[in-house]
Amino acid sequence: MEMVLTILTALFTLIFGLISGYFLNLIAMCVSFKQRTIDNKIKVYDALIANWVEMRNLIYHDSDNDKWQKLDKIYGRSQTYIGESFLLSDNQKLLEDINAFNERFIRTTWHNLSIDDINSTMENLKADGLGLIQKMKADIHENTQFTRTDLSQIFRGLFKCKK
Repeated sequence: MEMVLTILTALFTLIFGLISGYFLNLIAMCVSFKQRTIDNKIKVYDALIANWVEMRNLIYHDSDNDKWQKLDKIYGRSQTYIGESFLLSDNQKLLEDINAFNERFIRTTWHNLSIDDINSTMENLKADGLGLIQKMKADIHENTQFTRTDLSQIFRGLFKCKK
């Protein structure tokens, strides 16, 4: 009798350990995925900001004849990062604002503006850019919070039939 009780206890402990280990692994995978998403958002947003600064510096300081081609090349690179951000973020309004901000850099006829107009336009862009950076930070911060939605996604994944 005592041996049967010991075997049942060991079996129960084994089953309980397997089930709890499985669920802890699921939660760890979800946290890991969230962390990778946060890291990718930081990289993409950082690259966008660096491109905008590079565009600004090119507009002010480059006097080459191919200045506008360089600006277009930087713009193309930033569009690639915007495309990546559409994969990373669910905040559609933020993504549209980022794209519109990027478009303003390339669509402004910088070569037709006087230095005073360039300074004024650049100050407006800077103010809008700082507002976007705050929204980007908020978007990243939203991802750091573990919510019930994350848990429900884990459990939905458990019972989803794979075909």
